[in-house]
Amino acid sequence: MERHWWRVLAGLVLIVVGVVLTLAQYDLIVVHPDLLGMGALFLGALVFMALWLSNPKDWWPMIPGLVMLSWAVSGLLGRSGLAAWLVSLVGFAGSAVPFLLVYVRNRKRNWWALIPGGILGMMGLATTVGELVGEQWLPVFVLAGIAGAFLLVFLTNRRNWWALIPAGVLALVAVSLSPLGAYSTLVWSGLLIVAGLALVLYAILRRT
Repeated sequence: MERHWWRVLAGLVLIVVGVVLTLAQYDLIVVHPDLLGMGALFLGALVFMALWLSNPKDWWPMIPGLVMLSWAVSGLLGRSGLAAWLVSLVGFAGSAVPFLLVYVRNRKRNWWALIPGGILGMMGLATTVGELVGEQWLPVFVLAGIAGAFLLVFLTNRRNWWALIPAGVLALVAVSLSPLGAYSTLVWSGLLIVAGLALVLYAILRRT
């Protein structure tokens, strides 16, 4: 029984949610949709975190648990009147935490966790910077942030050279969407020339 206490807790949570939804359906209680959504996230986080804490070696429930908790807290902060950039930063950054924890547990095997963790973290940072600088820069910083996440994957392990491909493509798209987009054609042309020269030099050096 002690090993499966989380199942009892999860069952009780589901019962409570079902009762609340039933009462709301028949207008016996009035629940604001936003509060209902945040409550569902909090309860879902509670279930997954209880599942994880009952067996810490089985780490997968930590991911949905902390993600749900982050966005529940983010929604609560949003209703309190805090700035939109701070609210989104809490949601994205909090969602990145479980993936980074998975990576830290086993850096060699769980390198993949850097991709979702890095993307979520960078999107939080990019959204924040975009909100502060101006909405026209928001997609630019978001794409640049995701490019930075893939670059981080390469920097942590140089064998993951493939990560440079999406990093480069996303960075170029970010530049093309920015006010510097008028020069994007020159950037693409320059990169093609550099890539061609690199291939030619590589072929010549291989033959000598």
